[in-house]
Amino acid sequence: MPFSLRLPALGALLAVVSVLGGCRSSSTNVTGPSSSKCAITLSGSTQVGAAGGTGTIGVSTNRECTWTVASQSAWIAVSPTSGQGTATLTVTTQANPTPAARSGSVTVNEARIDLQQAAAACQFTIAPTSVPPVGAGGTTLSFEVTTFATCAWTPTASAPWLSVQGAPSRTGGGPLTIAVASNTGAARSGSISVGDTSVAIAQAAGAASCLYSVTTTPSSFSPAGGSGTLSIVTSQASCSWTATPNVPWLALAGPSTGTGNATIPFTVQANGGGTRAGAIAVANESASVTQTGTSACTFAVTPSSRTVAATGGGEAFDVETAAGCGWTAVSNAPWLSVTGGASGSGNGRVTFSAAANQGDARTGTLAIAGTLVSVNQPATACAFGVAPGSASFGSAGGTASFTVTGTSGCAWTASSPDAWVTITGGASGTGSGIVSVAVAATSGGARTSTLTIAGQPVTITQSGTTCTYSLAPASFSAGAQGGSSSVNVTTPAACRWTVSSNDAWLSVTSAGSGIGDGTVQFSVAANTGAARNGTLTIAGQTFTVSQAAATPTCSYTLQPTSASIGAGAASSIPVALTTQTGCAWSATSNVPWLSFVGSAAGSGAANLVLAAEANTSTSGRTGTATIAGQTFTVTQAGSACTYTIAPTSVSAPSTAGTVSVNLTTTAGCVWTASSTTAWITFGGASSGSGSATVTVSLAANTDTQARIGTFTIVGQTVTVTQAGAACVYAVAPTTITAPAVQSTQFVDVTTAAGCTWVASTADSWITLSAPASGTGSGRANFAIAANTTGSPRQGQVSVAGQTVTISQQQ
Repeated sequence: MPFSLRLPALGALLAVVSVLGGCRSSSTNVTGPSSSKCAITLSGSTQVGAAGGTGTIGVSTNRECTWTVASQSAWIAVSPTSGQGTATLTVTTQANPTPAARSGSVTVNEARIDLQQAAAACQFTIAPTSVPPVGAGGTTLSFEVTTFATCAWTPTASAPWLSVQGAPSRTGGGPLTIAVASNTGAARSGSISVGDTSVAIAQAAGAASCLYSVTTTPSSFSPAGGSGTLSIVTSQASCSWTATPNVPWLALAGPSTGTGNATIPFTVQANGGGTRAGAIAVANESASVTQTGTSACTFAVTPSSRTVAATGGGEAFDVETAAGCGWTAVSNAPWLSVTGGASGSGNGRVTFSAAANQGDARTGTLAIAGTLVSVNQPATACAFGVAPGSASFGSAGGTASFTVTGTSGCAWTASSPDAWVTITGGASGTGSGIVSVAVAATSGGARTSTLTIAGQPVTITQSGTTCTYSLAPASFSAGAQGGSSSVNVTTPAACRWTVSSNDAWLSVTSAGSGIGDGTVQFSVAANTGAARNGTLTIAGQTFTVSQAAATPTCSYTLQPTSASIGAGAASSIPVALTTQTGCAWSATSNVPWLSFVGSAAGSGAANLVLAAEANTSTSGRTGTATIAGQTFTVTQAGSACTYTIAPTSVSAPSTAGTVSVNLTTTAGCVWTASSTTAWITFGGASSGSGSATVTVSLAANTDTQARIGTFTIVGQTVTVTQAGAACVYAVAPTTITAPAVQSTQFVDVTTAAGCTWVASTADSWITLSAPASGTGSGRANFAIAANTTGSPRQGQVSVAGQTVTISQQQ
């Protein structure tokens, strides 16, 4: 809560006229402070942010004056709720849930301070928060927007194929309808937004129109028959097709189904009769095949073409030929059906029917007695009907549906010119469908709107509202302690009303306004004086609240008000509580290490006992307990520091590394560590507080002798014994070539100080010279006698355990 309440010390010390009995006399007369002496002053900032929070209020009065705190609003909490003398109160305020500023107050006895809280920002939610992908044919989507009643908003669409139905701007929560147009292209996505909230809308790709071109090569055959090819050309590679011959003497010699362009072989059987015609159909197209006959039969079909209505229907063609000449009739288009004369001999008639056309103008063919005749059909005209043609609503509003009857494939839309009539479903469609509308409630006069649905006018009428209000109960009686209650408001839907308090000790805790039936919640502050009456104004009517007079005020004193104890546990810290008979009290500890022994609540005077746990810290501490609103303070000393080191001696190898010891002590006890040995240094902290692990680093011991060093922790010595280094020897050279004449040679030995070595040989012509041994690095000398053998020779010398080879020339 972004406010801070500060109070300078204003209370002046009042003299106590008489003291308690037992001090200087055998009787007791107590004179309480007068009302003028106990005047209370409150101070602090009164502005509260919409998010709420915590702050303080300063209370100024004389130190012997007691007081009681009451919050006049449910969204304000204060602690403590009672006390004596000058004090600081902690105030906690809840977040404001409405976009309207509100006020509340806190009273201390008869003093009052008013708090003003800022309005909450408008926030919006859209439900549902997600929708499944919409099909390519489009649809309408319904959402519900939730916000505060006074928050205005304008829905926006991120793409032109998404359109908002109904009023462009709205206030308060309500339905939202979005029309999604049909998609003839690639998959697409968009969104609908209200404020900073949005919902994503995805739509599937539209199916591209598939067009087909079908031809046969050749298209005419002799009576002997033969073979040809059917060529299929499609507008899209993904267009699928099925090829079907319509006469038995035509047969496919390749696949009958596929996608995209194709060439399919077919065969024509030999004809032993008259001239005949057939076709191979692919989708809505067909390619004709004719074949001459071996008979002398000739045929004439009249007329050569027919035209049928867009709504479909039946027609006929006449066949003329010689008696005994047979013929057949088949359809080459799926929307044409032969209904009579599918075969005959001699003169005859072929009847057919055409299906209703739901699209563009089209032409199909029939193969009759080997002759192709055409049938033409115009496009269908769109026509719509809407029922009912009007609807009436009361002032509360409501919903209605209208049925659109239209020609299949014909598109239509629905729109409203007024914000109070919203298209909630069926804002667009094709053929027949349902349009849903919602009519908002009204608190005004009668009104009329004309919708346009599929080009037809539809009238919406709504009656006006007469607002009347009743309250239940008609009044309320409260006890002196105050409390909360509610009043029910009954009125027609859409009738607006407001509520306000006419007295500071009455606070409205619910919303300050409403529409239609509702409930007003209010709170009554505790009464510290005489009986009183106050009023609320609800929907223009006066609601009276009566409150009983306050009960006498209880006063409380503690003796003593504080205690000091040692670091050990204390089980009996006495506190005497003095108060009037019948005055209730309770006692609570404000720290975990203090607790009450025996009863912690009661009435009238009492002797209480506190217990304290031992203080394991070296620092002293202070804790409090609250008894009848009074503070009792306990001060406890800290404990002494002791230290334990383990282990106090450690062994380590000759290599560099670390060793650690554990220091155990009381939390808060400080320590330091130091080393006077050069090869022992600290790898971790050399000081700290409380228990710890102390780590030191050891340098490598390059001497073969073990060594001992020390370091100290809080004056205690830790001994470190480090092993000596192992002896390692290097000999050079390891091969020597000596001349045939007598000569002197040597080998150098490199090793650590203190490491001993010796030199020896088994060859008589090699003589070792002093020194033949040594400690640390040194040199071994030897003499080579002249070679008189007449041939080269080889010998060996062992130096520090390593072999040196001597080769002597001849």
